[in-house]
Amino acid sequence: GHPVTGHPDVPAEPLYAGRWDGNRITIEQLGKSNLVYITGSFSPDRNTCELVYAFNADAYWDWYKSSPLCGPSVSREAAKLSASDLADIAKDVRKSFPEVKATKEALQFSMAVVVLRTFLPETWCDRHIPGGPDAHPRLRQEGENHLSRMKAQSWLVAFGEMIFNLQDVPGFDGRLERVVQADLESAVAELEAARLLAMSNVQFRFVRESGNWQEDYDIELDLPSGDPAACETKSKRESTPLSYNSVLNSLRSAARQVPEVQPAVVFLRLPESWLEDSELKRAAETAAASFLRNNGRVVSLVYFWEEWHQLDTGSLLRLAKFREFGNSDSRYYDSINVDLIRSWESAKAPSGWVTFAKIADSLT
Repeated sequence: GHPVTGHPDVPAEPLYAGRWDGNRITIEQLGKSNLVYITGSFSPDRNTCELVYAFNADAYWDWYKSSPLCGPSVSREAAKLSASDLADIAKDVRKSFPEVKATKEALQFSMAVVVLRTFLPETWCDRHIPGGPDAHPRLRQEGENHLSRMKAQSWLVAFGEMIFNLQDVPGFDGRLERVVQADLESAVAELEAARLLAMSNVQFRFVRESGNWQEDYDIELDLPSGDPAACETKSKRESTPLSYNSVLNSLRSAARQVPEVQPAVVFLRLPESWLEDSELKRAAETAAASFLRNNGRVVSLVYFWEEWHQLDTGSLLRLAKFREFGNSDSRYYDSINVDLIRSWESAKAPSGWVTFAKIADSLT
């Protein structure tokens, strides 16, 4: 994609979000492109935009034909890893690199790298895992900011752990394709929602995209009542201004993507800052109440986010948190479906989720 910006005072990015002058999007490094498409979400009332990008159709097609993506799907016929495989990987790291201190963080990172290189195309891994300037912003490890590098490595470990634990969920191949082909932030948000379901012992399967209206939701799950429910996930970026309207619009967009004839569950990933600002917190809670009051299909709405804490030991702690809003006004309401998502502590029998930290602990 060509770097774009929505305001003369803001640097251009391949995927732009932020200020918008209300007139146009400026494309940099255009070169000799003939046909360039621009897409994104624009809010004239707030002079902001998000997920804006531009690309040359001819250049994109040439790249696609020569890339590993060209073909029916991302192949992972031989992709299969077990917990014992991960333990062997960590042992090999210690044996092959005795000069490197085998900390728990280093062992977890090595496990995540192997998982990603097992399940994802080599070109994707070569671009993102090293954390260079071409990597997704979440995964960049360059610069002198030690905390940013630790965050990038921790996020990659969490990403690898989700792929490992979700590998046997029906329809997961389609999720892998979205990781490679779609916006990484959105694709990972879908995996994070699946992780919450898995840790809550909720049976579910991924839905493959079909291009048909109200059939392209992310997940189909089985409610405790036995009824199937359609689940859609949305994500708000850390750099996107958060407000009552922006949250409500995301929730409404999610509701439009699920069928009208069955219960629905909506997940929305919020930036960490939503709890730090009392006004943002109130706006998000008010938007949730308004959305549920006016949507009889949705039985549950789940906000989820991450928090980062640097410990006295120097380690970085990443907490994955959530808040669920049940909808007693839904026409599909059933008291047995209340508190669909559970914390790790409250789940009576966690679903066998394997943590890289636990494997690393057993080896250190």
